[in-house]
Amino acid sequence: MAQETAEEPVLRLSEWLESLGADLSGIGFEGSVGHHRLVAGTKPCQSLQCSLRSRFMDFVTRRDSEVHLARFPLDQAFTARSIINHSIAGPGYQQASRGLMDERELIIFALMTERLKGSKSPWEPWISALPNTFDTPAYYSDVELEELKGTNLYQAARLLKQQMAAVWKRLEPLCVQLLREEGIHTDPPCVDDLIWGYSTFWSRGQAIPVSLKDVTEVEEGLVPGLDMCNHSVPARARWQLQPAQASDSGPSNIFLMVERSTACRPGAEVTIDYGDKSNEELLLLYGFCTDTRNMNDQLMIPLLDTGSMPDDPTMEARLMLLEQHGCKPQLFLPFQLMENIHRPPAESRHLGSSCYIPRTAFDTLQIWCMSRQQLAEELSRKTPAKLPEPDAASKADLLDLLVHLLAKTVERLEGPQGTESLEADLGLLNRAEELPQRMLHSIIYRAGQKKLARHFLQQAERAALEQMGAPSPSNPK
Repeated sequence: MAQETAEEPVLRLSEWLESLGADLSGIGFEGSVGHHRLVAGTKPCQSLQCSLRSRFMDFVTRRDSEVHLARFPLDQAFTARSIINHSIAGPGYQQASRGLMDERELIIFALMTERLKGSKSPWEPWISALPNTFDTPAYYSDVELEELKGTNLYQAARLLKQQMAAVWKRLEPLCVQLLREEGIHTDPPCVDDLIWGYSTFWSRGQAIPVSLKDVTEVEEGLVPGLDMCNHSVPARARWQLQPAQASDSGPSNIFLMVERSTACRPGAEVTIDYGDKSNEELLLLYGFCTDTRNMNDQLMIPLLDTGSMPDDPTMEARLMLLEQHGCKPQLFLPFQLMENIHRPPAESRHLGSSCYIPRTAFDTLQIWCMSRQQLAEELSRKTPAKLPEPDAASKADLLDLLVHLLAKTVERLEGPQGTESLEADLGLLNRAEELPQRMLHSIIYRAGQKKLARHFLQQAERAALEQMGAPSPSNPK
């Protein structure tokens, strides 16, 4: 059998999408198998000229200075509802998933199973164009995972692999049975197939607002074709749902559009914005980071496993009070506070010197430092009230705890349990072109975490010295 050329999967994908009602006249697909990207075509989406209503939409488009590149029928999105209702594959998934999976898990299960079906899958032209592997930590080898040592993502990746193994034990019999009933003969499925389905869902899925019985709900799923868009900031394009009108017999559609003033030249890649995500999220879900100055980055410090308050008999009361005030046993210290040190957000709290932390972090620390009596008094209130302003002694305890937690975090990131110093990471990034991609993005992520930890530790130490009346290193008396 002749090997398929690089163009053939792209051609089959385009023909398949158009057979389902998509209009791709303003875009094209390029790249090798598993690494396709979406590029601009030579003309806008033709479906805007198909009816009077479309001509009106074209007027609106021109008024808003936007050009429609492509249209994807919403009913062809790969969602739990469309999977269950599919005329060919649906009955098998209805039986296999009954009471055993939620909608998200069903989509992941179906992605995995349809890939195993190969050419017998009704989604094969799309499935075969998807990547065979990913650069997310779920795919890291043990050696590659060592580059994340000391970070929260290191533990999250190890836990994810354990969870995938547990889920596979439950789903394996269902997958084997479904394939057998449909006469599919393939290599025995394994947990790696589930990890592929999981990674595909999280790296290419969308939250789509849909109207069901006059109620707008968010439905998760993948939009074949649209899912080929890569990420950039600023994005070159955006997608928008156009609901079907009562007077229109056609389906709802998802349009891919660009600003007329910045329209992509033919052949240029069409990108979208994946949202305001930190490097931790980007690496976990998509396998890449932006840079060490991602404005959405934050440092998360867990309180329960730091060893700062072992065997605390009041822990249950602390956790209850945290919940009442909308807090968690974690501190979230954002990059934006580090960047805007002279213009802190209004909702932040000043601890002294140049130290600012989010109000929720302040409340969390305050509750964590409360005595048994203070906890009892706060919990006895019929309705949760704003926490009282701490006195000087309580504020000193709060700062001591913050300094302790941040010092432990710096040690965890840069000490023997971590991955060298921040300076060593920055040195590696100076020769980024020599590094393997997975290693490069791991270093970008962990260097950003180290910057945040060092910054907030320095500010907290200065505030603590100021609280004690000692001169700050940056403001000697």
